Amino acid sequence: MIRLYPLVIMIQVFCLYHAYSNRSNQIWFWVIVLIPVIGSLIYLYDYFYNERNIEHIPEQVKESFVQNNAIDKLEEKVTFSDTFTNKLELADEHLNVGNYDRALEILESCSFGTHKDDVHLNMKLIQGYYLKENFEKVLEHGKLITDKKEFLNSPQRIAFAWSSYHLGEIEQANKIFSNMDTQFSNYENRLEYSYFLQDTKGDHHAQVKVEELLEEIKEMDSYEKGLNKKVIQEINYLNQQLSR
Repeated sequence: MIRLYPLVIMIQVFCLYHAYSNRSNQIWFWVIVLIPVIGSLIYLYDYFYNERNIEHIPEQVKESFVQNNAIDKLEEKVTFSDTFTNKLELADEHLNVGNYDRALEILESCSFGTHKDDVHLNMKLIQGYYLKENFEKVLEHGKLITDKKEFLNSPQRIAFAWSSYHLGEIEQANKIFSNMDTQFSNYENRLEYSYFLQDTKGDHHAQVKVEELLEEIKEMDSYEKGLNKKVIQEINYLNQQLSR
């Protein structure tokens, strides 16, 4: 314990200086001084973890605190009410922050009984397993919802098509991509189709598809171009690569 004494003093001095610099309530000075270890920890928790003060933290650290705080709240929500909806919400947050194993653990715990064929559950499972590069599992869950309307033009169906490709089912992948290749819509899906064509049939076939997309983009008004700004940039970038 004696060896830790200098560290305790350093933390206490830091907290006092920080409280003074940020003009904290006077009660914090008493808490830090009279309860050296616990008081300092309480102060650090309150200042750096409390959402009211989180705007003062550097952006990268702030994002981490916000994400962890969101997950903690959702974990508490599930503990209080262990419902299918609450667990999906928690799993979705874990997916968003890159905790794929934890997300899949939660999702798989929901995948039984009446929920086994639930379209939203399976779409989240597809997302998680694709990010983990478990393509067999992607196909397994994709086949359960292959005819569901929500799935037909979704990003998860792109993952379903690419998973087929990675497992050597080239014709099946082409069929899925072709099915999403609808004029004047599905630009992200069709951009991925262009990459697929480049990989499987060569630059010429990809260039034909990209030129088709560019012609459609010319027909867009400014509002539509604004909505599709990111994918239009990516289509133009691929076009430049193919034109070299």
